[in-house]
Amino acid sequence: TFLKANHTFKLSGYSVYRKDRTSHGGGVAIAVRSTLEHKWEISFDTKIFENICISMEICNRKVLFIAAYCPRYTDDFVSDLNLLTSASGDFFILGDLNSHHISWNCPTSDSFHCRTGIACQP
Repeated sequence: TFLKANHTFKLSGYSVYRKDRTSHGGGVAIAVRSTLEHKWEISFDTKIFENICISMEICNRKVLFIAAYCPRYTDDFVSDLNLLTSASGDFFILGDLNSHHISWNCPTSDSFHCRTGIACQP
């Protein structure tokens, strides 16, 4: 988001949840229409992924929405991704993972993915 704690960000008719970075750049946010019943959740304790979460009941099931930003690849990428995907129940991860792989229709793959064998199944 590039927002700092002293920046005001509001959207009319939406509840906005933010997790600002204290240094330059980064930060994540989720905006939810105010008329939708939802709950702010505690963020995951990740090493490189910045994240913020909300949950909603959809068809009598709890669904977790995770806004995530991965600024760079390190060896912690896999453990952080595993942590985010360990949520019990249904979840969506939305955001910028700075990921490139030919399986995702990118012209090239990150060397990190080639080294670890991480790939999305088409």
